[in-house]
Amino acid sequence: MIAIRQDLKAAALAASFLVPGMAQGWTATADSYGFTVDTSVRNDVVSFWQSVYLKSEGYQNRIAWTGNYSGLEAGAEGTTSAAFVTDVERRTNFIRALCGAPANCRFNTGATVNIFPKDTFSPPASTTKSAAAQRAALMIIRQATAFPGESRSAFGLLHDPPDTCIAWTDAAWNANSKGNLAYALFGPAAIDAYFREDVPGVSTWNVDVGHRRWLLNLQSTDFATGDTPGRRPISANDGGVPPSNSVYVVPKPAELDDKILPKFVAFPGAGFFPAPLNTPFWSLSYPGANFSVATVTMTTADDTPVSIGGITRFPGFGDNAIVWNVPAAVSAKSFSTDTTYKVTVSGISGVGIPTSHSYTVTLINPNRTTDELAVTGVSSPPLAGANYTFSRSVGSDAMEVGFFQPVDSDWVEGAEDSPTPQIIDRTDSTYPLRANVTLTNTGSPSNYFRTGSKAFRLTFPIHYEAHLNGTAEQIFELNRELLPGAGASLNIWYRRGFMTTGTSLLVESSADGGVTWTNRSTILGRAIGNASNVDPSFISLAVSMPASADPVRVRFRLTHTDGPLYTLEGQPTVATGIFIDDISATNCKTLEKRAGVESNSSTVTSVDFNSTTARTTLENGQIWWLRLRCKLGGNWF
Repeated sequence: MIAIRQDLKAAALAASFLVPGMAQGWTATADSYGFTVDTSVRNDVVSFWQSVYLKSEGYQNRIAWTGNYSGLEAGAEGTTSAAFVTDVERRTNFIRALCGAPANCRFNTGATVNIFPKDTFSPPASTTKSAAAQRAALMIIRQATAFPGESRSAFGLLHDPPDTCIAWTDAAWNANSKGNLAYALFGPAAIDAYFREDVPGVSTWNVDVGHRRWLLNLQSTDFATGDTPGRRPISANDGGVPPSNSVYVVPKPAELDDKILPKFVAFPGAGFFPAPLNTPFWSLSYPGANFSVATVTMTTADDTPVSIGGITRFPGFGDNAIVWNVPAAVSAKSFSTDTTYKVTVSGISGVGIPTSHSYTVTLINPNRTTDELAVTGVSSPPLAGANYTFSRSVGSDAMEVGFFQPVDSDWVEGAEDSPTPQIIDRTDSTYPLRANVTLTNTGSPSNYFRTGSKAFRLTFPIHYEAHLNGTAEQIFELNRELLPGAGASLNIWYRRGFMTTGTSLLVESSADGGVTWTNRSTILGRAIGNASNVDPSFISLAVSMPASADPVRVRFRLTHTDGPLYTLEGQPTVATGIFIDDISATNCKTLEKRAGVESNSSTVTSVDFNSTTARTTLENGQIWWLRLRCKLGGNWF
């Protein structure tokens, strides 16, 4: 007989963010608009997130800005690529669809600017919204970032910017007066910030959530985005240039789709809603509604009251709305389990407008499925094998039953070319993670690998990543699943190069497939100084690993909190960062995949486990794991 362990939970064995042809439960007219999604079905929202939201990530690599920060002439504002504009359009329509608003808005269509009779300044009527928004983005950043001989101020972020602003034009003024404006954010990140209204310096002051209301305006069809991507510092005395964004949001009457009937639009949207888009400022809008005496009540799923405050009802930004502040625990960006809140807004008035509206919001982790996936069958099959049945996730692209065996962890991960390292590189790929490094520290050459000719290196390539408005963490993950026993440990050898006290390496583990991580050990950097602050040789570290019946993943994460920072860009010939070599495990087994049977058909709910499907001869006494996983939105869970 063969012993079988059947995993009952979905396991995140790999991640590949691919876009499927079309996921069940959500539809699209095109790549970036025409979306509809059933937010009452959790898996549909997860699939929608994986397929659409994540597709706009990486936008910073597609902007292809042609402008010039040091210029003021016409054209210095530059242009951006069509692919980047599509990223912005896709992100906006994604969030509109989640909230139940029509998701057919287009960006940078060539539509011309909106000029009011009382406007202080007016560009030529033939000026496009996109050209005006692009010039506004340049003005914002030039006015906020002091160049030699210039003074810095926030005037460029005003909706009525004075004509003394650097890079000011009539078109820039028009875009500012009709737009959402952001400093230190651009592209889809700025769109997220406008909807959430919780980013310091961009919208935390905007208690009426005007940015969001313009973007959620039910009948709006046409927007334009202007963006600058920022640049990193180019010298010790240069602080770099943050990015900027301007989204043209105030429509012309002819651009409004009057076929769209009035309806309530909530943010966060009713139904299942991705927690990363959560906010302290919740809102409910309805065209023409009078919320002047409306009240809001909120409870948890078990009807425990939730205290709210800061209610505002100011009309005039897109559709009329009521806005209220929720407690920090409610506005969190992540929850360990799906968390539901009930909302009722009462006392609404207006001709033909409902006097109250009730709905629920369930905040979820969109990178996790909660389906209780089960493989059912005998736990001691004969050598000829057996048939096993399984459940299918609602709306899944595919299901897979994988066949695994636990083996002794006799591997050593040494970063060499052979055998092929079993790791997942989550760095920014601008430097070699597996490095043959002989670097200097105060003039003395030294090898930064312990054995062989390579070690894993984590370092910060540059001080400032414009799209993050900060420093990017550097991570690599072991592509192995461990089964720690009693007294288990992960063993590593490390050598610190130049690492400041604000920099640390975290050794982390996850027992849920990489959804959540627990820090197991921290290696801190040292004070800035001479070569004595660099480890003279590799140091051994045994990281304790709690025993676990569930497979455990491990990653190494280099992070910077504050203060000075050594970077590869600033010190290209010295040993910045930390070097890790000869990783191994003690008192652990490793779960190794032997084979898997994948099914795209919604009617297939069973699989044969035998020597053919397992791709090896089954023998008495073997232990096998049967693990079920689902694919949603092109991503395996």
